[in-house]
Amino acid sequence: MHLVEVVGLLVALFSIVFAILLVTKKAPSTAETKRSSPLNYDEATSLDAEDLAEGGMRKGYDALLPRLIQYTPQPWDLEERIDADSGTYYVMAGGSEYLIDAPNLDTVTGWGRATAALFSIVNQQLALEQSEYRLYAINGGNDLFGIFLTSQEAEAARHGLSSEQDWPYLPTAPAGTTDAARAPAQT
Repeated sequence: MHLVEVVGLLVALFSIVFAILLVTKKAPSTAETKRSSPLNYDEATSLDAEDLAEGGMRKGYDALLPRLIQYTPQPWDLEERIDADSGTYYVMAGGSEYLIDAPNLDTVTGWGRATAALFSIVNQQLALEQSEYRLYAINGGNDLFGIFLTSQEAEAARHGLSSEQDWPYLPTAPAGTTDAARAPAQT
């Protein structure tokens, strides 16, 4: 047998073995994929920070209520107030008032203020109930999602997700702004 024939046989044998391996390799099931992911994205709620900032705080809060009532039997009422004369948008909940938007405020930080306010309102309630759960954010901006996790689940996700951008986090007021919450104005 010549060297060319031996190489040809080896290439053919390798091709057959590779084809057998491809055919017998089983794709992971949906259940296996979910088990391997540190987060169950089916439990995340789409919130969209732009929508929140543009008068959608109530809608966002309402979307979270089915899960929130699992941890807080009597969730707070959230009231929106839009002052057409001054162009300001506030929400009130739990005895605090949150400025979301006003003419003199930057739109992008408005998205951050809305996000921080909504997550603060929910997480204050969870803390008062001494729940081990908190509402964590995933992504931000138009891709903002909220997911209820324990601190251990959030930490496991941080270890299991390679990109820091995918990690769950607790939103805070945007840099350069004061805390979004203040006591309600006295009337």
